[in-house]
Amino acid sequence: MPSRPLSADRSAAVKLHTRLDVEAIAIVKNRTDVPAAVARLAQVVPPARLELVDEMLVRVGRRELSADLDWPPRRP
Repeated sequence: MPSRPLSADRSAAVKLHTRLDVEAIAIVKNRTDVPAAVARLAQVVPPARLELVDEMLVRVGRRELSADLDWPPRRP
């Protein structure tokens, strides 16, 4: 069965989630700082689509961050 293209809503959510992960990794690797990363993420959110930000906060909040989990990986 062929897959269908993503809807515009789903595509925007996937793009934001991907950029969120990329920025988190860049912060941990000391390639950027948090204020700069937040500014870049804000540019990815389409105008008047703040519910996408809420969706990402829920997704990130659902991640279980235990002492055993080291993500994004920290560099010594």
